[in-house]
Amino acid sequence: SILAVVRDGQRVDALNENEDGEIVLDKTPFYAESGGQVTDTGVLDAVAGNAVVSDVQRYVGGLIAHRCRVNHGELRAGDKVEARVDVDKRRRTECHHTATHLLQAALQNVLGAHVHQAGSLVCPDYFRFDFTHFEGIGGDRLQDIERLVNQYIRVDAAVQASSMPLEEARAAGAMALFGEKYADIVRVIRIDGISMELCGGTHVGRTGVIGCFKILSEASISSGVRRIEAVCGDPCIETIQARDRTLLRIAHMLSAKPDALEERIRALLDENRRLARDVEKWKQAAATGASVDYMSGVQEVDGVRLLATVVDGQDAAGLRALMDHLRDKLGSGVVVLGAAYEDKAAICVGVTKDLTGRIRAGDIVKRIAPIVGGGGGGRPDMAQAGGKDISKLPDAIAQAGDVMRELLKKK
Repeated sequence: SILAVVRDGQRVDALNENEDGEIVLDKTPFYAESGGQVTDTGVLDAVAGNAVVSDVQRYVGGLIAHRCRVNHGELRAGDKVEARVDVDKRRRTECHHTATHLLQAALQNVLGAHVHQAGSLVCPDYFRFDFTHFEGIGGDRLQDIERLVNQYIRVDAAVQASSMPLEEARAAGAMALFGEKYADIVRVIRIDGISMELCGGTHVGRTGVIGCFKILSEASISSGVRRIEAVCGDPCIETIQARDRTLLRIAHMLSAKPDALEERIRALLDENRRLARDVEKWKQAAATGASVDYMSGVQEVDGVRLLATVVDGQDAAGLRALMDHLRDKLGSGVVVLGAAYEDKAAICVGVTKDLTGRIRAGDIVKRIAPIVGGGGGGRPDMAQAGGKDISKLPDAIAQAGDVMRELLKKK
């Protein structure tokens, strides 16, 4: 029955339809959030109404409050209620909680007795387990751990809960969470032949109920503390099936059987590297082999030779290599190149050493880069710029002659 009703921190007589509040019962089947395990959810049914329970918290003195919203009718202090836990959520959560105990046993077996729990979160969909360890865990050892947990599950060991004095539990070898404060009488979860821990959470009756176990990830979260995220039971099957679907989709995309995917991907990566090398060769060939065509566009500005043109198929690095080549080819003069690459404008200016006292590459770049909506700079003999407006790139390069003329007059 309902002992008390609370709304907005104040005790009231009742919760009405669509109102949120907290309800305290004389007894409850709901698990209150504690020890890393999430709370139960469910419903409270009374003759005059019902409410959905979204959270359950234990307060000082052992008082348990059910946070809920009334769906219809009202729930009033003194009402008799039927408290129903979401059984599917509880079942999944129990599987994951028992699995944390199996995982700790497996970690100690594979990595060593120095492993101890440093925290956990137990949910219906997955769990995470934090533990002390001084280094990363390689793939082979992770598989050993996963295999051992699944062995523990298959032996279908009994999971038994009992209460005993704290000192007696410690003397019997029960593991406790470091830094946790315990009452004089504690609850002990014993998994026959596998594990014995102090724990107040909910668990399966036998390990076989868990079904299967799969590690999702392993990583460091702080110095000397690592975290494993894992799933078991139905979420484990759902995860494996989802990965299988992804694998089949990728295999279909690559026209390969799933067991031949690795070989197919390696071949594609090799081909991609080869093609990348070929592209670089073609860029270099374009930068050097077609220089005669570029040189035909050389003009004179106040006695200084200028080659200003827009080129195709070059990124910023390729543009720089082409500029160096053309500047050497020019002998004495100025080279101004522009190229559109990945929806951006790139400009590269080179000045031969004999002319840097009269005109500097950086001054030219600063004048023409704003035309393409960008900016840049560099040394007297070489400068680069980038911009967003590739449509204005021809205009910017065409301005090079006028800019040179103005700069030369200032000398």
